[in-house]
Amino acid sequence: MMLIANAPDYGSLNALVHAASALVSTTIAIGALWWLRPTLSDIPEGIIKAGEVVFSGIGIALVWTQLSDLSASPAIIKWIEILAVGLLISLIALVIMTVGRIVLRYRDTPDEARVLGGLWLTSEARKVRDKFGGVQEAYEAFLYNHADLWSVPSRVVACILFLIFDLMAVVCGSVALTATAMLIMIYQVPKIYEFSVSPTAVEAKGTTTIRWRVSENATQVRLDPFDQVARQGARIETIAKDTDFRLTATNFWGNRNVEQSVTVHPSIPSSPPRPHKAATDRPPRFIDIIVEARTCSLIKNVVIRGEGWLETENEKDSEAESRAKCAVRVQREAKYEIFVTYAANESRPVRMTLNEQIIDENALAASTGGWNEPNQKEQSIGVWPVPSGENTLEFYAIHPIPHIQRIRFRLSS
Repeated sequence: MMLIANAPDYGSLNALVHAASALVSTTIAIGALWWLRPTLSDIPEGIIKAGEVVFSGIGIALVWTQLSDLSASPAIIKWIEILAVGLLISLIALVIMTVGRIVLRYRDTPDEARVLGGLWLTSEARKVRDKFGGVQEAYEAFLYNHADLWSVPSRVVACILFLIFDLMAVVCGSVALTATAMLIMIYQVPKIYEFSVSPTAVEAKGTTTIRWRVSENATQVRLDPFDQVARQGARIETIAKDTDFRLTATNFWGNRNVEQSVTVHPSIPSSPPRPHKAATDRPPRFIDIIVEARTCSLIKNVVIRGEGWLETENEKDSEAESRAKCAVRVQREAKYEIFVTYAANESRPVRMTLNEQIIDENALAASTGGWNEPNQKEQSIGVWPVPSGENTLEFYAIHPIPHIQRIRFRLSS
């Protein structure tokens, strides 16, 4: 067995902190860009700005229309990373052009404007540069005459490269700022930690239990077809026909909703009661310890849905890191066999730990043929020593997890 080292985590504010950091970093980078960017005497400034506005507008429109859904946050994060790399590359290129004396100062202007030269000097300019000690000094010696220092091809290549990196920096920076702001807004929308309905199939006039729990930043919570409810609660409802329930959590930033359905099936005649068997003198059997998954702590990207299933919130994201911790209290220290009831229509192995020690690196890996109760399977994770008191069983995966319903500890003989 080995211990797990967990990386620092900000808990529920983790994504928001990272998004805010990206926003600040990108703003600083954009500021650095405007400080570095020179004027181009050969190209009107209006044309450059128009190109930056047009391409930035197209990028922002694409991000806003394609990634504005609440479930798109993983895609937004990926695009922010890509745009940040593009911004970094373009800024480095502009810095190299400045340090390499391709961008020079025109000291005869009141604000000593930055001007763009060329990639290579003429033979005469190289002599003057060596004599006066630098390109800037040679530029001043030639009385700021571009043609004496650089050939036309040299200036054209420098101009093209500058336009590419300048446009790349502005577009990547602007779109990254927009995407980061959208990510921050998404994480301000209330989160629905639990919305479960059990059972989801009943006989006519049967009852079902509805449970819900939403984040504290929700200003209004509505349970349809009923009315407003508290942020956390449960209610038992009699079901006469197929019914759809919708939980909606709302605040200033937007709303999030989840739907669950209950179906009514025909009544099944009850079987006659079985004859009562006389009690035997067998010793009392130790009662198994059962923990329902809906009572587990939802650490990262996991929620409670359906009939109390623990599952990944956005199952379409194949790289959604998922983590949950379940508290298990035992009365006596002993060896216990650990069972997990789960359902999965595909292989989704998870790492399981008991009190921060790995007990199975690829638990619950087998497909059960479906996602719900008819396909559920109970898998043994093996026999492990468990101390008395409260213990922590953790599920972790770098992808969506299988649907987990309960955990069972059985005293090993």
